[in-house]
Amino acid sequence: ITIPDRVTSIGWGVFEGCGSLTSITIPNSVTSIEDWAFSCCSSLSDVYYSGSEADWGKIKIGSRNDPLLAATIHYFFTDVISSAWYCDTVKQIYKLGLMTGMDSTHFGPDEKLSRAQFAVILFRMAGSPATEYSNKFPDVTSGQWYSESISWASQNGVINGYENGRFGLSDDITREQVAVILYRYAKNFKDSSASPTGDLSKFKDAAKVSSFAAEAMKWAVGEGIISGTGDGRLNPQGNATRAECAAMIIRFVNRYGQ
Repeated sequence: ITIPDRVTSIGWGVFEGCGSLTSITIPNSVTSIEDWAFSCCSSLSDVYYSGSEADWGKIKIGSRNDPLLAATIHYFFTDVISSAWYCDTVKQIYKLGLMTGMDSTHFGPDEKLSRAQFAVILFRMAGSPATEYSNKFPDVTSGQWYSESISWASQNGVINGYENGRFGLSDDITREQVAVILYRYAKNFKDSSASPTGDLSKFKDAAKVSSFAAEAMKWAVGEGIISGTGDGRLNPQGNATRAECAAMIIRFVNRYGQ
């Protein structure tokens, strides 16, 4: 359950009948929570708060025995509003530990994601296995926050570099590149029989899909990992935002497991 952003106070008994509630998002507009507001929520295990730890500490909370206080408090991101299409997705990927924020209070949903950052996310999905650095790409030096992730991705045939031999660390990743990388990951680690079953012809810009990405895009569409931009386009060469990457990763996890 997500409480609307306009709410400032949560009263007693408001969640009566919600005994099976396991998680809730409280906006940072809330300034007080009355005694036993969550007393019937015996299964409550996760509370997402759209503010900082300091702000949470300022909220006047009633009963010290309320299940709310026994739940794990996640200090969520102030730039992820409850009505955003990606709100639940960001919660999931944050809880799984696959993506963190730009800082402690900002996720940056509309910011672009670099190829190096995406390699790190995939490395976390794989369980961050011990990996030796390989000096394959001239722009990937050892001892950096991305070095091990990129070495692992390259050694396992998940992410390749460019024709000029470079990896393209800071290049913003495109939507079709995400599809290609996830397709390789699926075939190499999850389901070797994964195949391109999707129909791209229903999208206005299907012809803009690069030849190297055509098979992967068909797979991604067929598996529901990429669903288009909402205006009938795939936008294959468009840079994927952090929210879009989070959505594609979570759809992949829901389909194949982490």
